[in-house]
Amino acid sequence: MRNDRIREICEIQNITSWVQRRRTEWSEHVSRMADDRLVKKVHDRIPEGKRNRGRPMKRWRDALEYTSHRLTRREEEEDF
Repeated sequence: MRNDRIREICEIQNITSWVQRRRTEWSEHVSRMADDRLVKKVHDRIPEGKRNRGRPMKRWRDALEYTSHRLTRREEEEDF
């Protein structure tokens, strides 16, 4: 039995889908805020300077772009 079917029977939501949806909702919420709000300033801020050596740390924006890319791809697959 597949996990999707088990979640359907138990009426449990897929955690990955939930997290992706909540990230998108939060980003939309922040984008509607007034420009003088601290959260909006931090969300829209572009850091200055150089990053440290090694693998770059993931940023909120990177995760949001990844999520939207995956959702778009999944919707395209469902259309077929």
